Amino acid sequence: SSASSTLQIPSAANRFYLRTRGFYVEFSSAISNTGILLDSSHGWAVTNFALALMEPSLKLSPLTGERQVSGDTSNSHHISKNTFVRNPDACRIVLGLAVRLATTSSGVTLAKRALDEILRLCGTEMTGSTLSQIASCGLCRSLTNQSEFASMLENRSHPLYSRFVLLLRRIAAFSMTYMDFVALLRCVVGPILCADED
Repeated sequence: SSASSTLQIPSAANRFYLRTRGFYVEFSSAISNTGILLDSSHGWAVTNFALALMEPSLKLSPLTGERQVSGDTSNSHHISKNTFVRNPDACRIVLGLAVRLATTSSGVTLAKRALDEILRLCGTEMTGSTLSQIASCGLCRSLTNQSEFASMLENRSHPLYSRFVLLLRRIAAFSMTYMDFVALLRCVVGPILCADED
């Protein structure tokens, strides 16, 4: 099949292995555990590093009042509608960091900006490029997986809740495998059924 032939490419097989082993989420957790995200300027630099793992041209401008890295005078860098990201699986690191950044007001601001960049890549105008890539890398299942980001869809009071819901809507509306659909049902219907039983 086309899926199995794709996995014969070493880079694709490596990314699939990292994805299925939960490496990206664990990596973002390990970064957070160092305490580096507590400093907003460091958090900005780490977030840009995570975006660069997806595509080197992706970059967020510094937060207002934060110092810029020497030599960086740009406000932001965006990829065109016809450009593909090098590693769509790495969006999980960006999402993981965003969740862990959202503990302070400046962290929430940075986390929202990072998620907005992912949402931009998943906009309808990116259908022929980055939306297709990100939707095909199993992100729908990650968003509904309890060991990854499903908790973000259950906490309506979380400052990133609406963005995670919008991201899931865009990914699911574009493309879902049968397993993605089952995972989505478990994530959405499961809590409702549990509440009814209580």
